Amino acid sequence: MAKPRKAQIIGEVFKYGLVGIFSVFILIAGYIFINVVRDRACKTELAKFEIDLRGIDKNLRAGEKELQDYNVPCKADRIYFFDLNKKINSGDFKNIPIIKDSLESGGNSNVFVVENNQVKHSFYAGNLEIIYPNYVCFVPKFDKISFFAEGTGTSAMIRSACNQPECTLIPANISEEQSRQILQEAVQFGCRNCPYDADRE
Repeated sequence: MAKPRKAQIIGEVFKYGLVGIFSVFILIAGYIFINVVRDRACKTELAKFEIDLRGIDKNLRAGEKELQDYNVPCKADRIYFFDLNKKINSGDFKNIPIIKDSLESGGNSNVFVVENNQVKHSFYAGNLEIIYPNYVCFVPKFDKISFFAEGTGTSAMIRSACNQPECTLIPANISEEQSRQILQEAVQFGCRNCPYDADRE
């Protein structure tokens, strides 16, 4: 009596082991499939974004001003536009080496789609004209960016729309006394990561 029961238990364990292995295989295959689908969808969104923006300088007549809005591809957290005809401080992009290298080497991409400081895609959208600091950084709002594009005859002047959040860093030359005052105000407002020792800074 004992032997058949032991064989039955071993058979059950083997059966459940096979079911477990098969379930794990299905989960892994499903995860890979979802990633492949997501990756292809992202590539499609990036291609559409590039197609929509490419030749923006040619699509506007001189003096024509147009509010444009675009869906942001792949849940990117920043979109950069650069005026490649003007000097841009590449040091502002230490955290994004691909942009820094492109600016220093004279690359021809002037639109960069960025997520978590990683460039997901870059391309040349046409001759862009942007005021100081000669680039603009858009932060998506409800997965969209909006800006004004104005034709100049040879380029498209890009300006942020009124309600479009930006992450553009605009350097300012200020006196030591003004910088002390700014640090003190930041501390008073409860800034946790702001320096407290103005002399050391």
